Amino acid sequence: MKSTLTLDYSERLRVLRDGAVNYAPVASGSLLGIVLVPLMLKTLGQEAYGLWLSTLALIGIARLCEPGLSWIIISEVARWRGCQTKNGAQELVTAARDLYVIIGSVVSVIVCALAFKLGTELHLSAQAEGVLPYVCVLLALSLFADFVLAFPFSTLYGLRRFAFANVFEAGMGLLRSAGMLFPASPPGTAPSLS
Repeated sequence: MKSTLTLDYSERLRVLRDGAVNYAPVASGSLLGIVLVPLMLKTLGQEAYGLWLSTLALIGIARLCEPGLSWIIISEVARWRGCQTKNGAQELVTAARDLYVIIGSVVSVIVCALAFKLGTELHLSAQAEGVLPYVCVLLALSLFADFVLAFPFSTLYGLRRFAFANVFEAGMGLLRSAGMLFPASPPGTAPSLS
């Protein structure tokens, strides 16, 4: 059967551009991971780097606490976009925003405490124990930021502002990666790529 869907040249360019922008956070995160792994291994050492990977695993597990609010926000914002009467959508979205802050706060504190407990049970060296509080605090801040930033991302997706949302998400990934360099640097020094 022959397809009846045809796209003109400008529509094809728009689809290609949007696809590239949608892939930007994945591509930038992958490239930064390739750069950061050897740098963090060199500056942190194997033991502290293993601790850092453990905290990243805790972040992944903690993200499971997100109860699907992003899908609710996206659908409500998209559904009522451009309508004069919101029929409770604004209240629902506001409540979801507040819930994100509450869940992010509680989960961040719990995961930070678990990470610290995990670190103390591992019988780390003195150097790794010195880095442990910083890693736990950065873990909590990163996790809290994930929950809090989920609201504006969901709102942007509901408003169909995909390009802006994806560029913003890629920028946040770069910022997070830059933040990873600081616990890898000894106190009083700046991170370097040499």
